[in-house]
Amino acid sequence: MEVRSQVLMAYSLMARDPSLGNEASLRRLVGRQGPLGGITAACVLLSARDLLERVVPRLLTQLNRSTHPRPVELRGRARGTIDWGATVKARSSQRQDPTIFVCRQSWRLYDLPENRLLKYLLDRLQRYRERTPAELRPWIWSPAETRGGTQAVRLEDQLERFANRLSRFAKNAYLRDVELPPAIDSEHLRAARSCRNPFYQEAAEFYEHSVCAVEKPTWASWQQMLRRTAILLPAEEARALEGILTPTGRQPEGS
Repeated sequence: MEVRSQVLMAYSLMARDPSLGNEASLRRLVGRQGPLGGITAACVLLSARDLLERVVPRLLTQLNRSTHPRPVELRGRARGTIDWGATVKARSSQRQDPTIFVCRQSWRLYDLPENRLLKYLLDRLQRYRERTPAELRPWIWSPAETRGGTQAVRLEDQLERFANRLSRFAKNAYLRDVELPPAIDSEHLRAARSCRNPFYQEAAEFYEHSVCAVEKPTWASWQQMLRRTAILLPAEEARALEGILTPTGRQPEGS
């Protein structure tokens, strides 16, 4: 199916009454491996603009961490708190060497559930970028907040910006110490929601509202996401979709 037909089919489905179809059929059609999976992936990626431009940069400068003391054997100097019991044992096992000190130093650990959620999100967004059909690149992206205005941009330009950000985030030294989970469960979401840092809560909300539109799509989440991140035909054909994007028959704002 050509990409133009995929998009038109997606918007036609969006305008349908959900009661006309069941969610199992929807998942087979718009899920990550379905015929419309590339369209869905592109829309989820576009819906991540605020996450990638505001939330993630702030989180990477203030990642949650746990601090644990760890014994370290040093020679000729001491750093941190000296563990005299361990020091005496170490010296006695090495010919009573008086230059040996066993110190307890603090180590920062970043492999926490809320950071695993963040790493999972970035990994999924990278996969969605790769899943986006190449034929979509010359098309137009019309964010909901600018629809009808003059700020619509080429999808190719926005995807390139996202690719640069994702590449930069992947090089974060602290995030490399975080394990990538195979899936997100209640522990990850509970940890993120309970954080004092509100950006973790926003990350959890993005997972539930957007990523689930690909992994576990429902009529409500999929329609809302598609309407919010409209991918339009090139300019000369875009008006064909106005009736679907504004199903109440109203003219789009700014027209």
